[in-house]
Amino acid sequence: MRKMVVCMLCLFALAAWTLPAHALDATGEPAKTAVIYVAPNGDDANPGSLAQPLASMAGARDRIRAWRASGSGFPSGGVRVQFRGGTYQVRSAIEFDASDSGTEGSPIVYEAYPDETPVFSGGVVIAGSDLKPIADRNVLARLPNSDAQNKVLACPLFRYGIGAYDLDMNQAYWARGELQPGQTENRSADAPRRMQVFIGDEALHLARYPNKVAGPFVDNPYDAYLSIAEIVGEPDRNGLSTSFRVDDQRIQNWTSFTDIAIFGPFGASKAVDRIVAQSIDPVAMTVSLEPLPGRGVKVGGRYAFENVFEELDAPGEYFIDKYSGLLYLYPSVDMRQAVVKISMLDEDYLIDVVGASQLTFSGLHFELTKGSIFRFKGGEAYTVQNCTLKNIGGVGIRMGEKSALNGANQRITGNRFLNTGQAAIVLYAGQNAGRTPGNVTIENNVVKHSGLLGSVGQSGLVLEGVGIAVQNNAFYFCRGQAIVGSIVDSRIERNEFCDSPCEGAGVFAGDLAASGNASDTIDAIATVNLNLMSANDRIAIRDNYFHDLTSMPIRYGTGSPYFDDSILKQSQPVFAEGESVSMDSIGVQGPSPQSATPLKRGWNLVDVGWVYCVGDDAALHKGWLAIDGVWRYLDRESGVMRTGWLTEGDRWYYLQPNGAMTKGWAQIDGAYRFFDGAGVMQSGWIRWKGALYYLEPGSGALIQKQ
Repeated sequence: MRKMVVCMLCLFALAAWTLPAHALDATGEPAKTAVIYVAPNGDDANPGSLAQPLASMAGARDRIRAWRASGSGFPSGGVRVQFRGGTYQVRSAIEFDASDSGTEGSPIVYEAYPDETPVFSGGVVIAGSDLKPIADRNVLARLPNSDAQNKVLACPLFRYGIGAYDLDMNQAYWARGELQPGQTENRSADAPRRMQVFIGDEALHLARYPNKVAGPFVDNPYDAYLSIAEIVGEPDRNGLSTSFRVDDQRIQNWTSFTDIAIFGPFGASKAVDRIVAQSIDPVAMTVSLEPLPGRGVKVGGRYAFENVFEELDAPGEYFIDKYSGLLYLYPSVDMRQAVVKISMLDEDYLIDVVGASQLTFSGLHFELTKGSIFRFKGGEAYTVQNCTLKNIGGVGIRMGEKSALNGANQRITGNRFLNTGQAAIVLYAGQNAGRTPGNVTIENNVVKHSGLLGSVGQSGLVLEGVGIAVQNNAFYFCRGQAIVGSIVDSRIERNEFCDSPCEGAGVFAGDLAASGNASDTIDAIATVNLNLMSANDRIAIRDNYFHDLTSMPIRYGTGSPYFDDSILKQSQPVFAEGESVSMDSIGVQGPSPQSATPLKRGWNLVDVGWVYCVGDDAALHKGWLAIDGVWRYLDRESGVMRTGWLTEGDRWYYLQPNGAMTKGWAQIDGAYRFFDGAGVMQSGWIRWKGALYYLEPGSGALIQKQ
């Protein structure tokens, strides 16, 4: 009886789902796609209709599982889970397994409802107006100067459900490479389990001495540090020293030495470690640390003190008092219109996909987790597109496994990565043994401020494997190299690299078979910001744009990859499918065209996009332009090639990511629309291949077929 009730509920839920016509099936007719709706004010006991939505991603996943278990069949067009705008609070990892897979013809898509922004948050958001001036005179007296006393604000975090465990600095730090209690996988490439504080999307840093130099990175090997001049005490049984003398008298002004962290390249290298001090003696002027695995402090090493209340003296700094539960913050903006964000979710991954295939995540926003956002392990045909992943302690997307045969046909396209503690993407593609290609595409993404918390080696992309295409991406302010890894039969093309303060090599391509382009080509691209290591050849680096970098040119091994015009190649833009990227979509400004290269006849890539020049004087073309039978539109003011929706009077056009005008059927914003031979979107009743279709007036979305 119970089984019958469950089956009836599942059938009821299926009946409640909207079944619009979307993708075309094998016969060329629109296939049926089930749609589940989810909203922040929904309920996972609801049927999942637009009027009665579910409440969570896990609830939608479970509804699909239950429906499948009922034996009701699977829609030929797959399932789309659409999330209404608003914030979805995530308190534990959302897990998917093989039973959650779609198929090639019937994928499962988790996506934003058209024109709305669903945000999956693992943190707490506090209104800036909730932070108040410090009233306690004894506390004020500990601040170093009158500016700090007048500007530092305070807020009780316990009021927002942030407890003592979350504020314990000993829980916030661990030595890289060690397994922690209950941990089964080494997280050294991901997140050091650290709560972060942001004002809006500006990453703040704990009050420290010496003060941090300008720049977004929390751990910077070139930052302001004190120097270790004298080691004290006996080394441990491994011959490593963990105590040193402090030469700066400033520590004698401090009144509390609990939970002060010491961080920096202790061992006279560029590897930045961070650990809560075991003891600080202001009389003997010594610091003692817990033993670091395999490392110790050395003369010439550098360090700084962190989480010191008396050093809360610069905008963008904060201090946490775990005993009172108070956050003290020196604001860098007017807090009356600002918000404070604190990352809280303490999971390895917010979304953990193990063994599933044919899943797509589209148009979703993720933020405020101590760990990483996505892990894809096993399975194939994953797509993450048009998502925003920001303000996190770990990796944005981790896909595949090292030394494994990884699934093929993965796509990471049109996403924005901002303020990732580690790399934006860590990818293992195919398998090196046998050169099995992964057929992975990373395109049209913007990566800004990656590696905020990591060691100097952290990069924008960490790649390993066979058959990877990295194209049409923009990299800004990457901690280490923009791209690092060991790749084979791959290409890196049509990307922009800018403002990356990496040390060491820009490109490291180790032991590549010579391909005919060696130092003469390398010298010509003196601002490359890639680091590649591979034991094989067939790597193409071409048509990229590099500027405002501070790294070495390129470092490579016994051979060299193939470089082709990687400063700026004037050629027609060719984009793969996927949403085009606005380079300043997250507040990034590129260089002026004059700072790069003079405009020439034909296509030119400038800071704001592609332009087309005509005539001997290379004048900008504006308006409609047809080349080889393909129509594109150049903005009538700026001359920049347009993409996406375009209106002229009452006519609507849709320009593809490569600028091409759309004709015929096209799936846009989750619905099928029809464009006539002139590219104009149709509405109302139309006849196509003998059948009548009704397109919604205004939006043009396909409603029904007769």
